[in-house]
Amino acid sequence: MDRDFLKSQVLKNFYDISRIPRCSGNEEGISNYLKDRYGKLGFEIIQDKNHNLIIKKDGNGLENKSPVVIQSHLDMVCEVAEGFDFDFDNYPIKLALKDGFLSTDELTTLGADNGIGVAMMMSILDDETAVHPPLEMVFTVEEETTFKGAYTIDQSHILGKRVINLDNSVENTIVCGSAGGILVDVFCALDSAEVEIDLSTYCLKISGMLGGHSGQDVEKGRANAVKVLTGALYRLPSDILPLSIEAGNNYNAIPRDAKFYFQADDDLIENIRNSSSEYLEIIREKYSKEDIDIKIEKSDRVFENGFSVDTLLKLLNYLMLSPIGINSMDSDLHGVVSSSSNLGKIRMENGYVVLSSEIRGSYDFEIEEIVNRICHITDTLGFGIETSGYYPPWRFNPNSKLLKTALKAYEKFGSKPEITSLHAGLEAGVLSQKLDTTEIISIGPTIKYLHSPLEMVDIESVDRIYAVLLEILKTV
Repeated sequence: MDRDFLKSQVLKNFYDISRIPRCSGNEEGISNYLKDRYGKLGFEIIQDKNHNLIIKKDGNGLENKSPVVIQSHLDMVCEVAEGFDFDFDNYPIKLALKDGFLSTDELTTLGADNGIGVAMMMSILDDETAVHPPLEMVFTVEEETTFKGAYTIDQSHILGKRVINLDNSVENTIVCGSAGGILVDVFCALDSAEVEIDLSTYCLKISGMLGGHSGQDVEKGRANAVKVLTGALYRLPSDILPLSIEAGNNYNAIPRDAKFYFQADDDLIENIRNSSSEYLEIIREKYSKEDIDIKIEKSDRVFENGFSVDTLLKLLNYLMLSPIGINSMDSDLHGVVSSSSNLGKIRMENGYVVLSSEIRGSYDFEIEEIVNRICHITDTLGFGIETSGYYPPWRFNPNSKLLKTALKAYEKFGSKPEITSLHAGLEAGVLSQKLDTTEIISIGPTIKYLHSPLEMVDIESVDRIYAVLLEILKTV
């Protein structure tokens, strides 16, 4: 797509940053791009060693008002459609426009989460006519993985106590709270079993699930490839040789595919295929809107060794007992998930199977309860466990003056947004603590199928939310 084909400055800016690598943990390029671009225009810029950025813009028409903080994260989740060869570090993301949505034609994640927020902030920096108080534009790193940016940014450079986060993905909502969370890695030590030269290697391959954001999409009841894999493994005979187990790519994405490699006598394969086909019919009936497939295929992949069926049974016990999906619902906000767990990634690493989950909860005690449950399972099975990347819940402030200003701005454009809490980690929770303020809201355009190659953003929604944002700044 040609840049000039995009009508708004926000989308043109999004096009520009879509050409710069920004997978989580690799934000140096995008950070330096923004620093150079706006440094040349004379803005005050603070960049730290982690590549967080603070860009300050003087007030225009509201110079005597207190500063407002606008915040987005620079990084994105990088997921690729099965069979598509794409290098996020070297290729620009290919944009496509269809039926009013900007996407990648289902090839890769789009990066609208949170690239559209970044593009809106750039557009305000570009606009010399916008009316606003002094602005502190905060661009953070590694939101999609560890919240490193929000945790490490030096708050002494930030004077504002009113914060607008642009990481919301539902246009007609104002998010005023979000779940906290923690990352959990479980380690199953592998014993070694000798590969049989005379036996064929097969791959049990599970694919076709929609996936999505493990927090915002958890209530949609989508299939989780790890759970489907568990059911398939449960039906395998005991006289196989396990070789490798793999699933998903990210803690915070519902896994879309999984693979299990094994050796077996060719005489067994027909029975295994029949069993898998029967299981597939059951799964397809439940998840009729997804194109789930289970295949048993010969593989040319070479393995130096495998592991025992006893170890596979321990793994299967963990997969069957480990919490996956919704744990509890919010008692105050109807239809809002309060706590959940997503087993988003399984990989082989240094003699271990590593099973990675993200635990979310609206309260710290909910997070602790799920982690303790996993600890009991790992203790029983003799597995190891590590936690990292904790981020705090962000509790709703019903008396927020910024929220009231935002509601009036929405109403000016004929909208009455829903006030809600998000079952996903937002940096607003960290910033609320670091800046000692509860005057925080999160807004954004409609983005669908986050964290998957299906990701798309509603073009008109981008324009409407940007207009709302300018109105908030003009009346705050």
